[in-house]
Amino acid sequence: MPLPSDDVQRLYEAILGDVEGLTRRILDAIRTEIPPYQEFPYDIHYADNVVNLTMQLRSLASGDEPSPEAAEHARAMARTRVGMDLPLAQAIAGYHVGFRELWKEVVQRAGEDAALQSQLPLEVERIWGWFHLVSSAYAEEFVLTSRTRALSRADALRRLVAGTGEDLSVAQLETTAAELGFDLGTPFRSFVTAQHPREVLDRLDIGFSDHADATSAVSVGGHCVVVTQQCSVPAGVARLRAAGVRGCIAVGLSRRGVTGIRDSYVDGLRLLELPDDGSDVREFESEWPLTLLNSERERMRELLEPGVVVAAENPHLAQVVVAFAENEYSISATARALHIHPNTARYRITRWEELTGWNLFTVRGLLSSVAALQNGRSGLAPGGPDRARP
Repeated sequence: MPLPSDDVQRLYEAILGDVEGLTRRILDAIRTEIPPYQEFPYDIHYADNVVNLTMQLRSLASGDEPSPEAAEHARAMARTRVGMDLPLAQAIAGYHVGFRELWKEVVQRAGEDAALQSQLPLEVERIWGWFHLVSSAYAEEFVLTSRTRALSRADALRRLVAGTGEDLSVAQLETTAAELGFDLGTPFRSFVTAQHPREVLDRLDIGFSDHADATSAVSVGGHCVVVTQQCSVPAGVARLRAAGVRGCIAVGLSRRGVTGIRDSYVDGLRLLELPDDGSDVREFESEWPLTLLNSERERMRELLEPGVVVAAENPHLAQVVVAFAENEYSISATARALHIHPNTARYRITRWEELTGWNLFTVRGLLSSVAALQNGRSGLAPGGPDRARP
């Protein structure tokens, strides 16, 4: 920058003499107009801006470009604000307020001096250029530090979600959870979906950023996982949908202790392994019996094969079994649900018992029947002799 006139130099030196007062006025404007700054520590905010404004005024008075020290100071400010979760947009807005207030100070001090006023158009360009270069250094460092921090947090969360006890002790997991801001006395819940593009994970970060009891999303083994605390199922599902998550959302059980993070994640995995029934949301709390049956389907193949075969050949009988289980084991309620006569419902239940040997009015018979139907939906192929149709 060209060396300013003696009058302009004296103007900047006069402002520099009141740098602390001007800094307080600028901070009052920033903290009034940009609410997130009200939570930012005032002493840090003040100290940073006194140094920043002092270097700026000295550069303007001497006609120098922003020094490497000024750029590094801006980068240090960015690292501090990332650590305190101050958004980049709010910080850049703070630079704009600072530019406005400094320019107001320059205009006020120039007063009615015609010689000074004639030089102000050049000065506004110089002041704005200084702000632009320094705020650009700030923004570059903010993005770099934020990405590094996000990757570090993602790695930490991934250890909590997928760690095995052989990798980290419970004490180490608790330390990691505390560093991520979790309250170890509050239950954890995982929301699990199929993997989504990076931009969806980024939107999830933003969607949960205003929720004090949630952490960012992370990809684990081909799935997208969000771990929350004190976030209701409807609220969590709504945030995932708003971020662009499509397909079934599996909701793990709310579990206590740091190991509950992984357990709730596994709940979600088991739900996603179930046969697709078109559900938008599946909750472990209500569907845990199906996950147990599904996980043991190979071991139960021969035991459940009679029901699988009968259901495949007689879907109308299987339909009655399902309706019977879902209607409090009432023949009349089953008939109403299927829009058939009670005698027809009773006949089909009897026919199911004849073909399978399982009495639906006993615990063993009902559980075997439901398990067989679940295994049949999982793709268990019949392997026994042909069965007669009713």
